[in-house]
Amino acid sequence: MNQPGDSLLRFSFAGVPARGAMVKLEDTWRAVRARNTADHNVQQVLGEALAASSLLLSGIKIRARLSLQLQAGGPLRLLIAQCSSDGAQRAILQCDQPLPPQWDFSQLDDDAALMISIDGLGSEQHYQGIVPLGGATLAAALEEYFRRSEQLDTRVWLIADH
Repeated sequence: MNQPGDSLLRFSFAGVPARGAMVKLEDTWRAVRARNTADHNVQQVLGEALAASSLLLSGIKIRARLSLQLQAGGPLRLLIAQCSSDGAQRAILQCDQPLPPQWDFSQLDDDAALMISIDGLGSEQHYQGIVPLGGATLAAALEEYFRRSEQLDTRVWLIADH
């Protein structure tokens, strides 16, 4: 998030064991869309993945690079969104065909998996978690990831629009 129109807001609630973060990728998202000619549904998944990787990185206290990766069979084969503490972001999405209007993640094959990898920049620290893909949206898949991998109740809302 090194673009002027991008922002990150972390928040907590006094007396409540909950915290959160909100990310807005205005300029980064505009630049990604300008280089991407994919259909609306593909762009939406790509934007949500970029936002999700930024949200996940916001909770890490070390300088790091975070990769969110989804591998599956079906129309969406590969999704990778990466971001680093220095603000660099990139994303790759490979589809065999345009995603239909009512498409969701539940239409991917049973071997679909979600992976989150964190590499400490300038250190030997490395973390990788892989879980079967759960849920119809990327937000639901991340909630399931945190439930299975971190045993942490998490709520995620992702929106990517023009």
